[in-house]
Amino acid sequence: MEELLSKASGTREKYLFYFQRFLERWGLSADELFEMRLNDLRSGDPLNFSRVERWVKAWCRELVEAGYSPGTCRLAAHAVKSFFKALNLPLNLKASDLPKGESSGSRIVLREEILALWDACGGEFKKRNRAILMFLKDSGLRISDVVALTVGQYRGAKTIYNEFGEPFKVFEPIPTRKTGSLAFIHIGPEAIKAVEDYLRLREELEGPLPLEAPLFSARGGGFMKPDAITMVFNRLRRSLGREGRRVSPHSLRKFHTTMLEAEIPPHWVAKLQGKKVNDSMGPYSQPEFLPGTLTEAYIHAYHRIRVFKQGETDRKAREEMVKLRARIAELEEKIRMMEPAYLQMMEVFERRRRWSGERPIFSSTSVELI
Repeated sequence: MEELLSKASGTREKYLFYFQRFLERWGLSADELFEMRLNDLRSGDPLNFSRVERWVKAWCRELVEAGYSPGTCRLAAHAVKSFFKALNLPLNLKASDLPKGESSGSRIVLREEILALWDACGGEFKKRNRAILMFLKDSGLRISDVVALTVGQYRGAKTIYNEFGEPFKVFEPIPTRKTGSLAFIHIGPEAIKAVEDYLRLREELEGPLPLEAPLFSARGGGFMKPDAITMVFNRLRRSLGREGRRVSPHSLRKFHTTMLEAEIPPHWVAKLQGKKVNDSMGPYSQPEFLPGTLTEAYIHAYHRIRVFKQGETDRKAREEMVKLRARIAELEEKIRMMEPAYLQMMEVFERRRRWSGERPIFSSTSVELI
């Protein structure tokens, strides 16, 4: 357990789960596995030196045959390896010993599916679940970070309005639970409205909420567990039919990434979500040190993650109105610039008329109207 303290809480739970599965598979307790490994290494028999390694590889093959992804099998093997690392006993597992291949896990969720999940929210926690759905969609955070947020962090976030008067919230950076990387959390009007509706309901039932209260409350109060959000999604995704089997809370993180990276540099999206950027360019991309840069980019790209058509229609109408007003201002400026030349031209016409003795080209009334 001390060895696992450096791991994220979700990783600890998975390591313990798969390590227990490994013990059950071979009918041993943790003490018996330790003693067996120690005796194997002391025996002097090279065939015994790799007995546990052979067991791990055989178990991984069984997991693959049972339908587990290669990534899950590799995680299970690392859980066993972590046990021996804590005991200072070598376990020689190479990458080539473990199942190959990639698994994308949960798939991206689509706009119309997010709306279906929204409509599926009902019952006692309707507004809470809708608020969680929109918050995950707008922020791109992991559920382990969302459940740890407080009312104070939400209400202390800076509110910024776009040119159409829509609100956006910018949180103080928080270290993520999994990697410790800072997440520069931003949410837009869809999430803000859902959260405000939820908090208003809580205050009607509970009275004023203390700043240290959880932003998303469990039944009976207190902070929600990540597994509770997963269970909520397992119920909601039934509304998607067979296509929803691979939709999870993580699907909203993939939606956030996929939609925003079309307009925001990937490293910037990673900072919004609190991802650790491991490539060589990561340390050089630092929009957080240019005040307002990350926020401006998020606001500009927010239309990519909108899901409600009414909001999108209103946005387009406002954009057209802004363009129209700009065009009118441009034409008015051109008219103002042309006015001296027009008056000069009228003066020339009038002088020519007087010299030629012709009737006026324009009457005094028409000139005044012009």
